[in-house]
Amino acid sequence: MTWVAEDGIRYLLPEIVLVYKARLRRPKDEPDFAATLPTLTEDRRGWMRDALTAVVPGHPWIEQL
Repeated sequence: MTWVAEDGIRYLLPEIVLVYKARLRRPKDEPDFAATLPTLTEDRRGWMRDALTAVVPGHPWIEQL
């Protein structure tokens, strides 16, 4: 659920944060998704796709993953 950055600070994995944000469908979260998408591995994209399908079926991000 988390990773430690080079500065020693622990962060939530971005795909998990985005799944929570997706439930709200706020326009201000679109840039976060667009910036994060290219950094996600295929495994992380798959996890996020499955999570969105379960939590927010039909969300437009599912097709982009």
